Amino acid sequence: TLIAIFSFAIQSMEERKSFFYLGMVLLALGGWVFSQTPSKFLLWRNPALPMNLSFAALYLLPSFLTNYVSYSYPVHRRIKHFRRFSMLFLLMYLIGGVLQVTGIAQYTDLLLFSGLALVLFLISL
Repeated sequence: TLIAIFSFAIQSMEERKSFFYLGMVLLALGGWVFSQTPSKFLLWRNPALPMNLSFAALYLLPSFLTNYVSYSYPVHRRIKHFRRFSMLFLLMYLIGGVLQVTGIAQYTDLLLFSGLALVLFLISL
């Protein structure tokens, strides 16, 4: 979180974006790790909030990671296709949320498909 906040003090726009997305990647990974530990119940008794934090981190990670790679390293123009594809993970998160609220499917039911898509995305990146 501190990396993302302090990134706004950097003058260069490319470095600012790089540090911001690095902070977002670390925040997503930290949120996922925190939601998997038993110490989360010291802060929240309700297990639904950390579970949703875990799924949000899973679905937001490709977008943050793709933007971090594109702003930090000299990559080809084909990375734009990965940026567009990473937006599908955000759409999958929203659709999964609607399915969960309506009672049609739970996030845990969709975890196999989204996890497989995430693994294939990270391997191809």
